[in-house]
Amino acid sequence: MAANNSDQQREHHFYVAIAKHVFEHPEHGVVFSGETIALSDAARFSFKPLILYGLTVPGTQIQWFAFSCLDNPRSFLGFLIEAWSKGAGLKGCPDILKINRSIAESCPDLKLNLKKLGVDVVIAEKGDKKLSGSLRAAQGEVMRFGWLARKNEKDFYNLEALNAHANTEHNHHVENKRWTWYSNKSVREAAEKWMTLPVKEMENHLDSSKIDWEPGQWLSSWEVNAVPIGRRTFRKDDGVTWLSAGSDDFDDYDGDDSSEFEMDAMDQACAEKTKLLMDCWPNNPAEIAKAVGITAKQLQRFVSKVAKLPDEKIDALKEMLGLEESERFYDFDAVGPCILVGDKPTKISEVYNLLTHGGDLAYSLEVIPEKGNADPSWRYVIFKACGESPNIIMFGRGSASAEKIGDKMLMNFDGVKSIPATIYRDVVSTCAKACSDPWSNRKKMFEFIDRQDQFFDGFSRW
Repeated sequence: MAANNSDQQREHHFYVAIAKHVFEHPEHGVVFSGETIALSDAARFSFKPLILYGLTVPGTQIQWFAFSCLDNPRSFLGFLIEAWSKGAGLKGCPDILKINRSIAESCPDLKLNLKKLGVDVVIAEKGDKKLSGSLRAAQGEVMRFGWLARKNEKDFYNLEALNAHANTEHNHHVENKRWTWYSNKSVREAAEKWMTLPVKEMENHLDSSKIDWEPGQWLSSWEVNAVPIGRRTFRKDDGVTWLSAGSDDFDDYDGDDSSEFEMDAMDQACAEKTKLLMDCWPNNPAEIAKAVGITAKQLQRFVSKVAKLPDEKIDALKEMLGLEESERFYDFDAVGPCILVGDKPTKISEVYNLLTHGGDLAYSLEVIPEKGNADPSWRYVIFKACGESPNIIMFGRGSASAEKIGDKMLMNFDGVKSIPATIYRDVVSTCAKACSDPWSNRKKMFEFIDRQDQFFDGFSRW
């Protein structure tokens, strides 16, 4: 076995659970859902549950995933050996593999077998938030596979293709150094430090083909927070199939209001930032609530700091709106990218300051076409905070906020810039598509960034 040339102790988090946001369907193939789907509801739609196997380098957001059908699981040892052999960002096998007690009890031989590979297995203490946080983040990242897909890909037709896409996403994360995109400085620094490590090779003489664990109810322990769902329909979006809300009596469902307990400081900070963004989101609160699988009443009580939501629903809101835990204690940062509607000057000024971290801007400008007519309905301001992704604010022409576009309302505003008509039309089209439903917002902005970020960086003052 190759020596570890670094004093840094290598640790991976290993977790296994039934995926909450992706299933396999006999007709539609792989299907995604923005809501958590309980297994009883999944059966109504003829879904086959998928097991998510994952590894995370703690503190870095470097992840490796694989999937199998619940009725045809893969061995833990086989998954781990494959991940440590193929996952460039994992840097080979770790010194320590942290698991929960359920995994340890379901696979009694895991500790002994991994010891032969030079890996010590550590069982997390009860209530270990870092390990559970790695699993929660993984569930959310899997959902992102669906809404960040490109229309020229056919990655999600079947389980084999989903696994291939998961491998590709890991490689893209490493090749593009995606950790540099995060606003959290500690994540960026931890990832940079990790990636300087040499690969820790392993010599494997173990048989990893046989199933070495016993599935159990612990795989779907998250179901306790799943809200029952009503009628749903299958919808194609950029070649990816989603389970979308139907026009049933969803809004009449008030849910089991088990969230009636005190909100801690982090919950309250999240509620504050959620309200700031929600007030300027193109979709109304009822649409936002339905998209994350709660009622409008539950959402209103949360943003009013009256009642806490289940963690998974808060995570869905954070993912939808682009909220990340701040380096400051008990706070959240808005990282975008997103499209907002500037109806009221005060509210848009507040959310602009939030997204720009107080005006720390690369650029902020209103765009008009070099040739041809501008959109008769909307004015568009695109801005980008230093080190972040760009965002767009739509101002209705003739509105009170549109008349106040300028440095007083938008700190460090650069004024009006003429851009090629084709790029202007892309801005208009992207905004129209992003407003169609709450989950489309950031998805369409990520796609816009792929096409136009380099052009707009030409306006950067740095």
